[in-house]
Amino acid sequence: MAGTLLGGRLPHLVRLDDCELEAPLSGHAIITRHDDKPGVIAKVARQLAQKSLNITNMHVGQSSRSGKAAALIGISKPLPDATYRSIGRIAEVSEILSIRF
Repeated sequence: MAGTLLGGRLPHLVRLDDCELEAPLSGHAIITRHDDKPGVIAKVARQLAQKSLNITNMHVGQSSRSGKAAALIGISKPLPDATYRSIGRIAEVSEILSIRF
């Protein structure tokens, strides 16, 4: 994981493992590592929508070497434990992390 400060004060994630992405770090968010294939983000978004969690921002990076991708998805409020578990059960999702900045 690598980050930087934009303007000397705004933290941003710029790399997660071998996936490059540029994402602001603020509020509530989830980070996923998942298979790089169509529909995976939609499955995650569907789980969030079922709990009335609004996506405030989303940034996805992919690895050309591993066939994996990473996403940082900003959400409007804390992620409930049950939703964390349901996202973790999505077959293509290998890792999920719920964070607050």
